[in-house]
Amino acid sequence: MGKNCILCGGNNFKYLFSSFDWIFYPEDSFNLIKCKDCGLIFLEPKLSKEELRKYYPKEYYSSYGKKTNELSFLSKDRINLIKRFKKSGRVLDVGCQSGLFLKKLEKEGFKVYGVDISEDSCNYAKNILNLKNIYCKDIMDIEFKEDFFDIITLWHVLEHLEDPVLVLKKLYKYLKKDGYIFIECPNISSFSNIIFKDKSPSLDVPRHLWFFSSSTLKKLLYKIGFKLEKIDYFCQPVMNLSILRSSILRKMKIEKPNKGFFGFEFTQKKRNIFWIIIRDIFTFFCFILSSVFAFLKLSEVICIVAKKD
Repeated sequence: MGKNCILCGGNNFKYLFSSFDWIFYPEDSFNLIKCKDCGLIFLEPKLSKEELRKYYPKEYYSSYGKKTNELSFLSKDRINLIKRFKKSGRVLDVGCQSGLFLKKLEKEGFKVYGVDISEDSCNYAKNILNLKNIYCKDIMDIEFKEDFFDIITLWHVLEHLEDPVLVLKKLYKYLKKDGYIFIECPNISSFSNIIFKDKSPSLDVPRHLWFFSSSTLKKLLYKIGFKLEKIDYFCQPVMNLSILRSSILRKMKIEKPNKGFFGFEFTQKKRNIFWIIIRDIFTFFCFILSSVFAFLKLSEVICIVAKKD
């Protein structure tokens, strides 16, 4: 590998397993590597920005946009969480997508700013939602005043970044003293990741470059200088259910690689009443388990709040 760990600086690594791109290029395989010193897990081989573009076709953004609309209730939960720490102020959403979250936040009285690399998403945010401060750029290619924002959010963005350490250092400068950063990302220590490994949809290689546990995520924030305020193990039944159900079906070789997120594309041969019943049993079973996973810190998503002192 030839490079040191971005989190601890160590160079003592071990191979975990390989997974492939279930969504677009199932013939492409990638390795998950773990730093033995700090526990950070990352993707190997490292892909350049040019190479990664292949794995972010237009279908990716359109599929994710539809999924975002279906799960727009998440915005309400996120806004309620933010208002527990700040009632007003400037908010920067890194990876703002189509701006639905920012639009709702704006209606709550916040001054909102968004950054996203998808031109279509930014155009929707600006032209359809009439959001003013939307920047279609990589966060590393844009500059804001230091100590400018009261709140910075990264909802399922950190795992996609080329270098999370560099990005968080930059965002730390933009955040005011006593400002808060909110990060949501997949939990590599979730039940489905532990049990199903390469079959878990939440891996989403190679779009996900980093795989955080609560331990490595806290180490990362401490490294930058943040103070931990709150950590939750996210238990939206829809998300936990979809990922766990899809993992089981992949393990049973019922679900096949397809263009979609956590899809359930069955082979024609097995698309009958028996498999529909099995599917519905899984659905009920996963719904019950989602609360248990949250209690045991085995949920699919970690949500962390940290403060700049």
